[in-house]
Amino acid sequence: MKYTSTRGYGLGENEAPASFTEVMLRGLASDGGLYVPESYPTLATSALDFWRGRWYADIAFQIFQKFVGDIPAKELDRICQEVYSPNSFYYSRNDESDTDITPLVRIYPDIDLYLGELGNGMTLSFKDIALQFVGAATEYVLDTLERKFIVLAATSGDTGSATISAFGSREGIEVFVLYPTGRVSKFQEDQMVTVSDPDVHVIAIDGDFDDAQRIAKTLFRDSDFKSRYLLGSANSINWARIMAQIPYYFQLYFAASANNESEVDFAVPTGNFGDILAGYIARRMGLPIRRLYLASNENATLPVFFKTGRYEPKETIVTSSPAMDISDPSNFEQFLFEMTGRDSKRIRELMSLKGSRGYFDVSSSGIMDAVRQSGIIADSVSHRERIEITRSVYADTGIMLDPHTANAAYCGCKHFCSEEDVPLVILETAQPAKFGDFVEKALDKKPWIPDAFRDMSEKPKRFVTLPAKVDAVKKHIVSVLGN
Repeated sequence: MKYTSTRGYGLGENEAPASFTEVMLRGLASDGGLYVPESYPTLATSALDFWRGRWYADIAFQIFQKFVGDIPAKELDRICQEVYSPNSFYYSRNDESDTDITPLVRIYPDIDLYLGELGNGMTLSFKDIALQFVGAATEYVLDTLERKFIVLAATSGDTGSATISAFGSREGIEVFVLYPTGRVSKFQEDQMVTVSDPDVHVIAIDGDFDDAQRIAKTLFRDSDFKSRYLLGSANSINWARIMAQIPYYFQLYFAASANNESEVDFAVPTGNFGDILAGYIARRMGLPIRRLYLASNENATLPVFFKTGRYEPKETIVTSSPAMDISDPSNFEQFLFEMTGRDSKRIRELMSLKGSRGYFDVSSSGIMDAVRQSGIIADSVSHRERIEITRSVYADTGIMLDPHTANAAYCGCKHFCSEEDVPLVILETAQPAKFGDFVEKALDKKPWIPDAFRDMSEKPKRFVTLPAKVDAVKKHIVSVLGN
């Protein structure tokens, strides 16, 4: 498998496509686009039959083999077995002996409505599932390069701590995390700023997540900066992140369905479009997903696009689901690339229009015909609706939802019909403990917190605050690295 950029090849006009490890280490393509596989593999029903009932690490290995051509199969399998073991994912709320990486919990006893628990990893976020693999795979590749690697991540909350956990203790890697000051939960902030590892550097940006993401992407396009440092991304602009999220759709599908002819729906909390992009790819590979319900918050750029064809990022609104406070989701470009029939010239035109006038409109083009065939239905959810569904689910079942999962639950339940006999799986963003203020206001109860996280606020804090300017962040990184 080789990779190209959504805006061209990304390696220069006349150069060959990139390998998986090149893509994983680069993150963003040099032309500003995002890397995508040259094609998506199509699975036979026999493959699904073979995978059903297997352990998560085995399914991940089988899927990754279809996208990874330059890590030996033996090493790829070793990495999967290492990161997807019960010893890695152990913060289960249900049963401490539970060995599932992604447990499926039936919400109501008599209907096929489920919660896919994705927050049982070491930082209590779904992002652990992908980033632990990316961290281990990066360390393996770096062993052959003998050069220090710089991981740069912009975070709206969960990516930061998940990146630190995945990369911070690995040999030859320095980690820089940018987060918007005052726009993440206290729990999320403490997870980042109380890390004592000297190779971890946390930067609070005086702005919003879109500012932090813009700074990171600008540095990835800075050829001089990238030639000076081996710079990679932990954000979902890195294809390896997207690939590593595909397996949990398969695992949850198998758990929710009786056989491989049955369809399943997924409701997906959506900020930067990475999580639902992985679901779209799984569907495209042949997993029988009927619909993907895209759940946004009040930052409704995507729901407006899916309904009208107009993509127009507005000023980011601060909401009670802060990890989704994103107005210009990066990974949407990969989806749009597929909707144009993989027309990189058209993507360059649309991205140029967005940059010059602030929006683009494809309502009168054939692109919207492809969008309607994608299986994605998009809705935005308000604060009142988040509270409403959180209280309703807890009153009926005793299950607590974090505010992002609440968005998906509201959106999915709005469309769910038990008479259709199609199970609905609501994907979890994080454990409720990460958003205790929201849970307490909604339920007047405190969420369960694993012992490892109870005393974080008392630990010393290490971070710097910088203006939302590329030069300020660049200067700080250079000063820290000292060369």
